[in-house]
Amino acid sequence: SALLTTYADLDRKMAGEFRRYGANLVIAPASGVDSLPADMLDRAEKQGVAAIPYLYVVGRVKDRDTVLGGVDFRRLRRFPPAWKLDGAWPNASGECVAGERLGLHVGDKVQVLAAAGNAEWLVTGAISTGASEDSQLLASLDDVRWLARIPGRLSLIEVTAPPQQVQETRDRL
Repeated sequence: SALLTTYADLDRKMAGEFRRYGANLVIAPASGVDSLPADMLDRAEKQGVAAIPYLYVVGRVKDRDTVLGGVDFRRLRRFPPAWKLDGAWPNASGECVAGERLGLHVGDKVQVLAAAGNAEWLVTGAISTGASEDSQLLASLDDVRWLARIPGRLSLIEVTAPPQQVQETRDRL
């Protein structure tokens, strides 16, 4: 009985564990292309999978080059990666989350410069991921698009498909 119960529930448990590690597919621009059209997000979601869009640009924060990551926090919160967050996710324009290596703290106001403009953002949270996000400043997709003047484009889309449908979803995308 115990073996049957464990076996019957194994797929669900494994899917839950792998989901904690983030996306199992990434949609990225083809070789020689620097970005994706924003409608690629709709195409991915029509496949019935969770998708999180990102736009990356280089800006200046505290007089040093820093990757600014634009993300849809509503989607990110719905399917959160295994990141450690101190503080809160941004809820409004002009708010951001700082990677732990940036030396910013919750409540700090930070001047952000990009080639096309500048802004002041409020740090609402600090993240620790053990990955590249620890050196990034994450803000809303719209804020980063406005700051960089890159409308309707994405750098990549992280997709999480059910484990048994990864290959099928990849083929359809």
